[in-house]
Amino acid sequence: MYSTTSWNEQPIHKTGLIPRCLLTFAILAVSSWQFFITLSSENGAPHQKQRGHQFDSSSEMVGYCGYCPYDIKNTCDGQLDIVRKDYSSKKDARESLLPTCSFNEATEPFVLLHVGPHKTGTTAIQSFIYDSIYHTKTYLVDDNFIAPQYEVMPGRFTKEGTALNFAHCMIRRFTKDGGEMSQQRCNDMRAVLPSFLQRTYNDGNNIILVAEDLDRSTIDHQRILYYLRPYKRVKVVVSYRRLHEWLPSFYNQIVDLYAQNYIQNETKFPSFVEWVESEFANFLNVHTFAVAERYRSSGRFESVELINMHDTNVSLIENLFCILLNASSTCREIHNGIKISNPNKGHSHEYLRLCTEAYLRGKIKKLSKNTARKIEKNIISSRKFVNGIQFPLICLNQSLLEHMLETEKEQEAKYFPQWFLENRGNNSVSIAFQMAKQGLCSMDVEQILDSGILDDIFAKY
Repeated sequence: MYSTTSWNEQPIHKTGLIPRCLLTFAILAVSSWQFFITLSSENGAPHQKQRGHQFDSSSEMVGYCGYCPYDIKNTCDGQLDIVRKDYSSKKDARESLLPTCSFNEATEPFVLLHVGPHKTGTTAIQSFIYDSIYHTKTYLVDDNFIAPQYEVMPGRFTKEGTALNFAHCMIRRFTKDGGEMSQQRCNDMRAVLPSFLQRTYNDGNNIILVAEDLDRSTIDHQRILYYLRPYKRVKVVVSYRRLHEWLPSFYNQIVDLYAQNYIQNETKFPSFVEWVESEFANFLNVHTFAVAERYRSSGRFESVELINMHDTNVSLIENLFCILLNASSTCREIHNGIKISNPNKGHSHEYLRLCTEAYLRGKIKKLSKNTARKIEKNIISSRKFVNGIQFPLICLNQSLLEHMLETEKEQEAKYFPQWFLENRGNNSVSIAFQMAKQGLCSMDVEQILDSGILDDIFAKY
């Protein structure tokens, strides 16, 4: 059984996205930066998906996706209030709106957002998608999927990272909230994106956007809907990777980004242990289930799906295109063995941290990332540590390790229950965790440098 989970009170396993647009929203168009507002914040009844407004919890949930005039005096709220006055019940009012406000789920195109989080295979998916474009392959188009290119999503990021421009325009206060796109650059995107979306919508094409920076808590979900007009259906996919794998990979990506700042002593170079122990709660906020819950609870998206990267029955790419999207042409290409050009595999930066501290102590005259790699090879070949890599370690405290393991068990039992049981449940998670424990440690840089064991190697640089 493939392990994908749809956000319901009780998670289920399935082979496709759940169709049903339940978005009801209004537009306040006082300026270009006033966005859709939801008609209601009421929650769905137990065991129902929360996807926007519903008339009452007992009645059948029906899509109401019509757009209202850009007139603050004539919003959807006002229209519904008027309609309700003309009918004796909410049910009758709802049914009167269906002929003009509902849509045919079989033919209505949608936007698929893969929102990460970081280090859960998004780069591999992006490379797969844009390789098809750059090499003029037609399998995605044959399956009715279009991926926007830089011309319609211009900005800071290019090539397979183009959708990140869209993600950074969704950050509430743009650069003030740490984004890479100013409001002006996003306005530039707004000058070209709407006509592209209108054209693809009229042609009945689905849109696919893969952008890991959509995992941020500062993403404005209302703005997403505004930018994606006239599409009425927006589906969300989030990938799951266990904490004991995800945290070291995430740490290495951060070090990649800030390596030069660390070398220049512009900011402290934290060890993995320091990084996790000081910020663990914040990392959970951008891990899979927190991200998925933010999208689900906003009530603005048709569905929120989880992909389990630990399901060995199927690859991440297969899970997305073959199982969730049922994209037959693309799936056939995958099974024919198409290669992914840029899987973005991470690597440890422990020797870079060691070399940075040695440089700051004056043991190394000049340091760059390339120099650190040369020193790393020299240290390993010198065999001053057992097998070249058995250096002194500092590991996460036992309390945090136990908390991390229990969190993984609880999450998998809750969100992938059938897969969890079929794969020996808690025992399987514990074994995987124990095998990865050394990766949850950091090199004891202070002890190594104080010992002077590597000074002869450092002196060469």
